[in-house]
Amino acid sequence: MLLLSETATNALAHTASGAPGSTFTVHVHADRHTLAVAVQDAGSTTTRPERARTSITDDHGRGLALVDAFADTWQPLPTGNGMVFTLSLAPAPTGTANGAGARAVEGRLR
Repeated sequence: MLLLSETATNALAHTASGAPGSTFTVHVHADRHTLAVAVQDAGSTTTRPERARTSITDDHGRGLALVDAFADTWQPLPTGNGMVFTLSLAPAPTGTANGAGARAVEGRLR
């Protein structure tokens, strides 16, 4: 949930998805081997997300550092209308995924 929250927040804070009435889409796929998340935004003026240089007193700017620390893989993929940010996690050794399949959710600012 933390990594999904960070990537969705980045879509809202750093792309056109943060504009009133705009959207972003979240795709989640889980099976016994992997949990994969993709967040598609509505476009940005930058080409790639970058880790912020933060100090210990900063109260923001650590999202990509968290993704980098906890995700097994992550990658920003440019599309014609924005970017899809993907990440994946392997299940914890003591747990099993329930094979919930793929699901898409749309977020909209009002």
